Amino acid sequence: MRTIILQISIALCFAAAGCGGSDDSGGGDEGRTLAIGEIVARDADGNALRLDETVTTEGIAIADAGLFANNKVRQFIQDGGDGVMVFHATSGEVPSFSEGDRLRISGRVGQRDPSTEDNRVEGTVLIDTTSGSVEVLGGGNPVPAPVEVTLAELVATGDQYVATLVRIRGARRTSGDWPEPGARSSELTITDDDGASQLILRLQRNTIDDEMIEATADLGDAPFDLVAIVVQDDTDDDGDLLDGYELWPRGGKDVTPE
Repeated sequence: MRTIILQISIALCFAAAGCGGSDDSGGGDEGRTLAIGEIVARDADGNALRLDETVTTEGIAIADAGLFANNKVRQFIQDGGDGVMVFHATSGEVPSFSEGDRLRISGRVGQRDPSTEDNRVEGTVLIDTTSGSVEVLGGGNPVPAPVEVTLAELVATGDQYVATLVRIRGARRTSGDWPEPGARSSELTITDDDGASQLILRLQRNTIDDEMIEATADLGDAPFDLVAIVVQDDTDDDGDLLDGYELWPRGGKDVTPE
């Protein structure tokens, strides 16, 4: 069903003047204008079908530009149910943007560890805009609503949700420590089915805000609702890229004790 909807949306998009813009916005080789869903398409082993192609697309930023990195851009845009990571090696060369801004992105398709560019292929499909461009088209747009899923669904079919917002109900910590004020990062393991399914919950420095400290101070192993961006860091080295999913909340607003 998703494939059929994607094909129809792409056909309508190009019939209506090329998915929201022309290919002349400048800032480098823009390549083909494609829907995000086409850019992040994978084969049966989880490998990106458009790896190393130069593409252009548009989507809504689902977090602020500098949230997950200070000197680089590691951010995410979403269009409907599809999302893609946006990378740039130098944040100072990218215009500032905020959650809810509509962006036009041009660059080369990659697939690697979302936290570092040292690993060549580690799962998360991204657009490297270092030799491309990032253009802010406008702000104040509604951010796509998180899709409610279970951790079991993410373990089984997480590639369908990478770079998008999801909601987990009734999550509980199984290991790791909630962050203290001033913490640089914190990594926990969570479950929503008494340990049968578990994923990493990664709290990064800029997401450990006062609201996060307040929300988790007395949480312990009690249940909570979580909104987070799904990323993939597949280190199994088993011949496919269909494992290693993590959850990245954007701050304390994404963690709600039950």
